[in-house]
Amino acid sequence: MKKKNKLKILLIAFLTVVILVLGSLVFYHESLKGTGSQDEVVTITVEEGMSFNALLDELKAHDLIRNTMVAKIYLRLNTLNTLKANTYSLNKAMGTEEILRIVTEGDFNYLEK
Repeated sequence: MKKKNKLKILLIAFLTVVILVLGSLVFYHESLKGTGSQDEVVTITVEEGMSFNALLDELKAHDLIRNTMVAKIYLRLNTLNTLKANTYSLNKAMGTEEILRIVTEGDFNYLEK
């Protein structure tokens, strides 16, 4: 009888961990998506010496990213560490990944004209 109870507890614990991991992955993936439509354009200025934290706060204030914590995790996982100072035209359909690629590479296609 005790073996069955231990097996049930282990099964429940395992399923709980699996559900938590899958839920976290879904949350992470959804948090990287855009926040609006392509028609909603926002101009962001990346100043010389600006920190990623300051940039992420500005992106969040302009509703360009969903979650600053997830953006910080993305930055660490992808070892992005240099911002290119400039003024960028970004739209709300862009995901966090695309926005961070643009401001770290200095993509000329998104410079404010």
